[in-house]
Amino acid sequence: MTRSIVVFCLLASLFTVLACGTEGSKDVAKEGSSDTWVALKKGKEAKPFTLKDLEGKDVSLSDYKGKIIFLNFWATWCPPCRKEMPSMEALQKIIGIENFVILAVATDRKGEKLVRPFVEEKKISLKVLIDDKSDVSDLYGVVALPTTYIIGRDAVIIEMVRGGAEWDDADTVEYFKSLIDKGGAA
Repeated sequence: MTRSIVVFCLLASLFTVLACGTEGSKDVAKEGSSDTWVALKKGKEAKPFTLKDLEGKDVSLSDYKGKIIFLNFWATWCPPCRKEMPSMEALQKIIGIENFVILAVATDRKGEKLVRPFVEEKKISLKVLIDDKSDVSDLYGVVALPTTYIIGRDAVIIEMVRGGAEWDDADTVEYFKSLIDKGGAA
């Protein structure tokens, strides 16, 4: 019986890693290669895009020009994504919306039908966008979920983080406050 539990736990852990992806799970090529995705890197200009929000309204990255943008790619089925969502909510509330916005890009294939119930159940107030065909996540070279891009007011990528994080810890909050104070440029 104990061996069965251990095997089950190992298989469950493997499934989670495979489902959410891990850094290096796909080849990330150097720019110019045509057969693999390229993750946007620090210092590169953020790629413009438009997606629908949960109300069906078009939302473009350019709508938030002049703000620090926290662009997070996630899915409802991804345990690390689900785990970091409350800390993203807290970060948005701590920092406010005047100079900072979190765009939570849901990559679930079933789109709004799956995302809306999750958002309502968890009482998520972040700006949630639907990328059910993975067009924007492909554009950004997302190979693992969650992946977060921090974009400066000048539309240049300041940081890219793969994997879940506690976004509301004191050091992280101070980091975002300092970005806002210094004008939010890379």
